[in-house]
Amino acid sequence: MKKNTFRAVIMALSAAGLAGALSAQTNPTWNPAWKHSQKVLVQETAGIDRTREPVDIEIQLTEQATKKNLTAIPDLVKRDVRVVRYSPVDKIFTEIPCQVYDIRNGKIAPKDSANVPVRARIAFFTDVKAYTTETYYVCHGNPDAPAPRYQSPLSVKGERVKYTIDNSHYRILTEEKSGQIDQIDLKFSSKASLRFKFGTLHWNPDFIVIPENFPKDGYTWFYAHHFVDPPHEVESGPIFFSIKRRQLIPNQDTVYMEVYYRFYAGLPWFIMSSRIEAKKDTRTFAIRNDELAFGRTDFTHAGWRDKTPDMLDTDNGEIGTTKVWGDDTIRLGGHSLGSSLPPNMAWFSLCNIKNGDAVASIRLEWENKNVLTGEPSPLYNSHTVISEHDEGFYWFRSLIYSPRGYTTMSLSEIDKNLIPVPKGSSYYEKNAYLLYEFGMEKKFDPVDALNFQLRAPLNVKVIS
Repeated sequence: MKKNTFRAVIMALSAAGLAGALSAQTNPTWNPAWKHSQKVLVQETAGIDRTREPVDIEIQLTEQATKKNLTAIPDLVKRDVRVVRYSPVDKIFTEIPCQVYDIRNGKIAPKDSANVPVRARIAFFTDVKAYTTETYYVCHGNPDAPAPRYQSPLSVKGERVKYTIDNSHYRILTEEKSGQIDQIDLKFSSKASLRFKFGTLHWNPDFIVIPENFPKDGYTWFYAHHFVDPPHEVESGPIFFSIKRRQLIPNQDTVYMEVYYRFYAGLPWFIMSSRIEAKKDTRTFAIRNDELAFGRTDFTHAGWRDKTPDMLDTDNGEIGTTKVWGDDTIRLGGHSLGSSLPPNMAWFSLCNIKNGDAVASIRLEWENKNVLTGEPSPLYNSHTVISEHDEGFYWFRSLIYSPRGYTTMSLSEIDKNLIPVPKGSSYYEKNAYLLYEFGMEKKFDPVDALNFQLRAPLNVKVIS
């Protein structure tokens, strides 16, 4: 069969339900000691060759247990589950590293106390060519399985919220009190250490809290880096390390925040998601998120995916200008681009054209909805800003950004500029932060490629 004909057949099967067409096949046996298996079909439909693409699935299985040892089930599942890749051409199985997490027990059946239903998530990496499908099997049902030992380029050390995360592309340190990212060491180019002099590298989300007797008492700007030993959840394994922190910001009862990081083994990017929620009716001058603060001289230029009003006539294509600040010796200071950049642009990047250091934020998800009413959360003067302040150089996305010179305002002006934020107003975002080497030949191509890749997820089906 010709290659093009074969591809057409595969795509036709997909349209009709590839999973349904293949699910009737009997699962081949990897190892008879594992009595059960579930097929996983990973299909690429966007025309992009994938290498070390993270796959995250949920499976249902049963484990033998009694009411006395239910607490041992997570360890049993982690020891039992294996993921193997199957090549139907040469009929060869290859075990691959996987990470089993978020394990939840069901209830013990009254007549069969040995069988406990379990739901669990499994993460692994896949390599899949454009417009093809790879087949994997999740194998389980071996009560005598030894704990798997996988080699991984991901190393994690620390406790509570202070960690050092080391992979083949970067070394990241989180701050000991808040758990916010405090330092990033790049393992390419100049091997730069990125930090901010007056606080953590990752500040946001943030929220200006207005006291009841304002303006007699001034407002306070609360950031996620004001967390103090927050409640936290950690997952660690050969595929990823994650930490989620959540806290009602200390010394106030208005703002709840949560921040989640996921760092992958062997990948130059990691995930950050955050949420802000108003716990009571309030008013504010500003709410912001997606802010990384670097040293003032760490980067020289910027680029972005969306065409914006500040672009020069000579700038062609969809990717924004790299000539943000003129020549290398002229810096505008303050908010260099003001409100000219859209709040939810596809991606934004800072780079240093001299040493190749570069970082980007790919905005994957953005939702602003009241968790109590379902109504939109208020936005005001929402935009993306490049800013230079306190010897720092950073970007942020404003959600509410109102004039704050209240000491010179009349009471009517203050009332006009304070934006009402109803109880339950929530602001969520999910971003991929990419650390990469900038070169004048490819420029922002690595960011653009990852942007399209992450916005076209693989089609993954689990067939029991």
